[in-house]
Amino acid sequence: MNVAIIEDEPFAADRLERLLHEISLDTRVVCKIDSVSKAIDYFNSDCSSLELVFMDVELADGVCFEIFKHANPDVPIIFTTAYDQYAIKAFDLNSLHYLLKPVEIVDVAKAMNKFQTLTRKMNRLELFDYYKKSPKSQYKEHFLGKIGTKLFHQSIDQIAYFYSEDKTVSFVDQSKKKYFVDYNLDELMNHYLNPELFFRVSRKYIVHLPFVSTLIKYPGQRLKILLSIDQEDEIIVSKERVTAFKSWINN
Repeated sequence: MNVAIIEDEPFAADRLERLLHEISLDTRVVCKIDSVSKAIDYFNSDCSSLELVFMDVELADGVCFEIFKHANPDVPIIFTTAYDQYAIKAFDLNSLHYLLKPVEIVDVAKAMNKFQTLTRKMNRLELFDYYKKSPKSQYKEHFLGKIGTKLFHQSIDQIAYFYSEDKTVSFVDQSKKKYFVDYNLDELMNHYLNPELFFRVSRKYIVHLPFVSTLIKYPGQRLKILLSIDQEDEIIVSKERVTAFKSWINN
């Protein structure tokens, strides 16, 4: 099996290669890459024989998610990092597994076993399609939200609204719980949310249509939104978006 290791720490890359060989003598590390720029060049070249990638999140010249803005690696990826806050974003890419450093042999073995089990059931293209979730071609049906150090899976139909505060973005579900997500509001509206169901009413809020209950006239030719949940936030449709919002909600 041909594997690439994208890791900016030589010791960590060598150790991972050693662990892979201990788990399976059939594993062949075809390359080690230490930066975002080199990874982009590699994935834009002929790497059709590649079957699996181990990718560190924080590389010498930036965060690995930048790679996916300039290349489209059609291969399952096992992310590695010392920081669990990247897990949410990793799951939206070709993520087969997510390993926290220091990576131990038992963790690598579990990830490889998962890969090999699926490989036996699917051909290479089917396996890639199974993991690839292209934000440009489909809307998300669920999100991973974070409360403290815990991650929670939440279906999109349970989310009442998204909001931005202090450079972070969260969503509020139907039970009024708040979860942090690793996206900004522009990313959500441009790639992940169905515009027939979600509307950005201001710079701070995105509302979900099924939860919109009542509209109230508000000073400055604006509208105040009351949701079907007992919301804590005052959600106001900005003046410049009122016309578009009325058209959206009447469709």
